[in-house]
Amino acid sequence: MKTKLFVLVGVVAVILSGIYIVACSDEAPMTEEEMMALWAKYGQPGEQHEKLAGLVGTWDFTSKWWQDPSAPPGESKGTAEVQTILKGRFIQEDIHGEMQGAPFHGINFMGYDNFKEKYVMTWMDDMSTSIMVSYGKPNSSGDEIRFEGTYDDFMTGEKGKVAKSMLRFVSEDEHVYEMYEMDDEGKEFKTFEVIYTRQE
Repeated sequence: MKTKLFVLVGVVAVILSGIYIVACSDEAPMTEEEMMALWAKYGQPGEQHEKLAGLVGTWDFTSKWWQDPSAPPGESKGTAEVQTILKGRFIQEDIHGEMQGAPFHGINFMGYDNFKEKYVMTWMDDMSTSIMVSYGKPNSSGDEIRFEGTYDDFMTGEKGKVAKSMLRFVSEDEHVYEMYEMDDEGKEFKTFEVIYTRQE
């Protein structure tokens, strides 16, 4: 128990130290109250987190993927369970489906980084040992979030490959996730699409 307490105190100290360093960059030290207020400003969930909370629930989905834009896509179905975690700061999406006839499980975490002023998303699954991290911003109407992230493509050996994706809020009961890449001629094409419909 003491070890856990020491670790917690250490984490808080590191966070406060980081805030203090930022606050002192202009040679005007902040009070402890001001530092705590700054910590609260960047640490509290807001309207962007409420937007993501609208995805909480159980969903059916149909996914399609294209290795060649001129060829018919592969297709599979599955379910997704979305819940809020860490007091509304993030959502966790557990996906169960099939990939080329084999059972597939993926986990997606999504939130909004108040300091970066960007949405952040991480993806991992049971067919890879990598984690894909993407950051995104919404369009003017707020019904789309456009992400850009990097991943390692073990099929080609390319590391840090850029992938663009988009999350579209169609309605309270439907949303769509799409991923895009560049072909050999530098033209963007859709490689992945998931259409979610809320279970009744």
